[in-house]
Amino acid sequence: MLSTKTLPLFFITFLLTSLLAYANNDVMARPKKCRCIGCSPNSSYFKPRGIPLFQLEEVSLRLDEIEAIRLADYEGLYQEEAAARMKISRQTLGRILNLAHRKVAEALIQGKALKIETVMPRQGRDTANHEKKVV
Repeated sequence: MLSTKTLPLFFITFLLTSLLAYANNDVMARPKKCRCIGCSPNSSYFKPRGIPLFQLEEVSLRLDEIEAIRLADYEGLYQEEAAARMKISRQTLGRILNLAHRKVAEALIQGKALKIETVMPRQGRDTANHEKKVV
């Protein structure tokens, strides 16, 4: 058990370690779960008509964001059922949808090109056996 003399030193050490890890973006986050993707988009870009692509700023949509929009908005599923199909929690689906809706709105309102990523980046520490499932 820690004595009262070492207790403050323990908390100071813990606090400094946490601050240094946060400052270096070295926070030990839990690896992201695989997301089941059931569609493959037919296009990789949408852009305003009449403006060359090289003149436009881009907003990128990840495949999991496209899948969340497809299930919740296009197919009209409840978030609980859409999350179950993607094998993620409902809260995670809600965050993905919120981000995807913001990106689409930004592209529409500010006249930016909407780039659809065709490959999901690997995330987390154990990436060798952590492929994204495309169903």
